[in-house]
Amino acid sequence: MGRSPEKDGLKLLRALKKEQDLGKTPLTCRPLDEILDELNLTAPDERKQAVDFLVTARAISVVSRGHRRRALPSFEGLQILAEQQKETAWTMDRRLQVLLALLAAVVAFAVAIFFRH
Repeated sequence: MGRSPEKDGLKLLRALKKEQDLGKTPLTCRPLDEILDELNLTAPDERKQAVDFLVTARAISVVSRGHRRRALPSFEGLQILAEQQKETAWTMDRRLQVLLALLAAVVAFAVAIFFRH
């Protein structure tokens, strides 16, 4: 409870991408219920909201086989994952900023200790 359908949906989308990376097709991938169980999305409303979020965003292709649904990321889903990865990636500029801030803190600490005595 209290979890965001968007976060759960993205978590599911990443798991489906792993299935796709293993060479699975919509007919050979694991059923959606198994993947949702593995992600600890056990409440029916959480499951429905996560899947509905991805379906609304056209991020997955769903196939019904028998009484079980199977899904893999669509082209739009792969674009969503790529954009999310780009937003969260540590760029060289961010790394440099963090490194300079740490260096400045160490120098300030050393100067404070040196002038204290």
